[in-house]
Amino acid sequence: MAVVYVWLGLLTLIFINLTDVCPPGITTNPTLQFYLVINPDSGPGPDSNPNLDYTTCLPTILALSSNIKLIGYIATGYSMHVLMDILAYIETYQTQLTFYHPSGIFFDETSATSALLSKYTTYVNQVRTASGSTVILNPGVDVLDSYFSIMDLIVTAEDFYNDSDFGMVCQLPQLPYKQGV
Repeated sequence: MAVVYVWLGLLTLIFINLTDVCPPGITTNPTLQFYLVINPDSGPGPDSNPNLDYTTCLPTILALSSNIKLIGYIATGYSMHVLMDILAYIETYQTQLTFYHPSGIFFDETSATSALLSKYTTYVNQVRTASGSTVILNPGVDVLDSYFSIMDLIVTAEDFYNDSDFGMVCQLPQLPYKQGV
């Protein structure tokens, strides 16, 4: 899986054809799962609906194919954000938004130390209790094996596509690489 960062407002402002921005494989690979991470405000934002950029573009993107899973974004501040705030963001995504309901949560700016495993387990349990949703963790670095047991997907490296070393996945088959992105 590749994570593509794009501001939806750009699509609205210059009327880019969404199929030019979205990976071309979305419509030609109907059995491959794609994850669309939405980030209205480093979390769900203060309103029950996202801004016009989201309300304009999301229906069009989601209509491209049924293999797109909408995922809500939450920044954890490398575990510095208050636990109750993160739990409130999860609840907002799952229950209070009227325009869209994500099928999972993407936790960004995460740490992956053994000391923080219980904190992230609390977040994951909240997501799964409410909806059994997909959970993605983004520390951007290698993680302890114990993190793979609680997450569906883990972003273990971040780089520009042209600078990425995709050979590492094949060279490290002992890792749970199918969960790493």
